[in-house]
Amino acid sequence: MRVLGRAAICAVSAFLASGCAVHSSRSYRALHFVSFLNSGPPPVAQCRTRGELRYCVHTAPKEAEEDLSSILYFLHYAGGSEKSWEELPFSRVYYAYFRRRNLPAPKVVSISYGPYWTLSDAQSETGEALFPAFLQRDMPFIEEELGTPKRRYLWGMSQGGLNAARLILRRPEMFDGAILSCPALYSLSIYAPEEQLRAYALRTKADFDGSVMWGIKALLPWAGGPQAWRMEDPLNLVKEADHVPPILIQANRRDEFGFFEGAEIFYRELKRKRQSVTFKPHFGGHCVVGITQAVRWFREIRY
Repeated sequence: MRVLGRAAICAVSAFLASGCAVHSSRSYRALHFVSFLNSGPPPVAQCRTRGELRYCVHTAPKEAEEDLSSILYFLHYAGGSEKSWEELPFSRVYYAYFRRRNLPAPKVVSISYGPYWTLSDAQSETGEALFPAFLQRDMPFIEEELGTPKRRYLWGMSQGGLNAARLILRRPEMFDGAILSCPALYSLSIYAPEEQLRAYALRTKADFDGSVMWGIKALLPWAGGPQAWRMEDPLNLVKEADHVPPILIQANRRDEFGFFEGAEIFYRELKRKRQSVTFKPHFGGHCVVGITQAVRWFREIRY
């Protein structure tokens, strides 16, 4: 009944927001997607592997025009893959929205280092630090193939939202905007004592025995310890941010992980610093996302 209830909410929201994603937090791998309006054919994907990196270069469907001078990097949710972009209703709505306005859609490249990964200076399970690997090796490799873009954008979902936040805060000069959809932003350290974690779960109405602890355990192997986490946590990084490109944050009021609180703190800090940031709260659980809302915002900053 829990998933069906969210599906019903999503069905209504879809007619208002032209698509949303419903997430079952118990598995975090089971994602059910509904998209009723503004949909179209999916893109064509050419997927490749290079070491730990797996990525797909997407070609717009027939009758949709592409802007080859811009690249939108899509960073998937935990449990997803480089193929998540084409599997989501995001891609269909994205191309249809631009096509109906006779505008070219920036080239989309979806990247992955496996189902669960974070861009960190700490070594991953493979023994590699993924933050420098992506920026210094893998992104230049992709752009050598496609051509160096005039503009780069980020769209991160959940785990991908955490990664996109780290990129946009640490290397703002490299990107021209970012969408953070249901970003995995805890408002306290994932290494906090259990009593603090339980207080967090009580305050945010998160599921401590399920979602909260599952999310923390998923991040721990890549976090590199408490000190590394403090240095890389976006809620700490944002305090030092002097200038960042435009950011859209979409967050869910009933997020099972309690991420709404972290997303709101992140937004308020950027707003306090007079940065270009837009905050869009949504009802529903983790990753009920207004797709057309995100694409509309993206088009507005792009054109």
